[in-house]
Amino acid sequence: MQYDFSFFEYWASDYAGHKQDMDSAVRQLERFDDVLKGLLAIWQNEDGLILLTSDHGNMEDLSTRKHTAADVPLLLFGDLNERREFQKEIRDLTGIAPAINSYLKINQ
Repeated sequence: MQYDFSFFEYWASDYAGHKQDMDSAVRQLERFDDVLKGLLAIWQNEDGLILLTSDHGNMEDLSTRKHTAADVPLLLFGDLNERREFQKEIRDLTGIAPAINSYLKINQ
């Protein structure tokens, strides 16, 4: 079965940030890195886009248990033209859901 959209939430990194545990944070990032590496190894541009982002910061500043106001990355993998089209209206996190809807041709 083929899907138009898949969503993966990696809460373990958020949890490590809230615990202010650098060793755990590094392990969680390494684990996620391995998963992403495996996905990218088999990904073909014609498969669509991979979007990687976060809804907030917290692991970049383990001096606090709270979420931070730090900018978060938006990484796109896939065809260059599709990536350019997808991100053209995104200025901050509030633009991601509309971009996904547009990409999937939802509510148009």
